[in-house]
Amino acid sequence: MKQTVTVSIPVYNGEKFVLQALKSVIDQTIKVDELIICDNCSSDKTIQLIKDFQSAHKDHKIKLILNEVNIGFQNNFIKCYYSAKTDFLVILHVDDILKQNDFVEQFNFF
Repeated sequence: MKQTVTVSIPVYNGEKFVLQALKSVIDQTIKVDELIICDNCSSDKTIQLIKDFQSAHKDHKIKLILNEVNIGFQNNFIKCYYSAKTDFLVILHVDDILKQNDFVEQFNFF
């Protein structure tokens, strides 16, 4: 039985790093089943960058959740947690960049 994996990224004004983080997720040797980004009312170009990334990677399940108001980092983190519907969840901060085989190593460990 295949285990399913979600990567969820809480983000606020992450335009400087968001594309590198997203690319590092889709470049994994293990394909994730869903990638969820919870935006906490960013006022920079973060949302547009994510939407452009979604359009360029339609072969991946990428979901953008836009909070109506800024709910704070902790609540946005919790929202990421509850948005996942898979067996495994990896929460990635917007300035985290994964090595291509990070998930293989992590799943082998667990």
